[in-house]
Amino acid sequence: MGRIEYSQKYEILINEIDTRDSVLDCLSDLNYGNKIRTIEIVEANNNFHQANRLREQLIKSQGLEFEISPQIQKNTAEISYRKNIR
Repeated sequence: MGRIEYSQKYEILINEIDTRDSVLDCLSDLNYGNKIRTIEIVEANNNFHQANRLREQLIKSQGLEFEISPQIQKNTAEISYRKNIR
């Protein structure tokens, strides 16, 4: 094998290595991007669950308010009635 053929094959191998290295870098970047997106989704999902918990707490507190409100009105009416009797 002559020097020129060896040199050409060497260049081809170097180009193939560079190409594969570039492909691996791109795949690594994609993998990193996927991990970041996964983290963002998990964070968003956690916030979504937290928002749902807050909504549930709000609904429960509103339910309690609706239950307590008639009692407060009844007690207020009784107090007013007793004041008027005296």
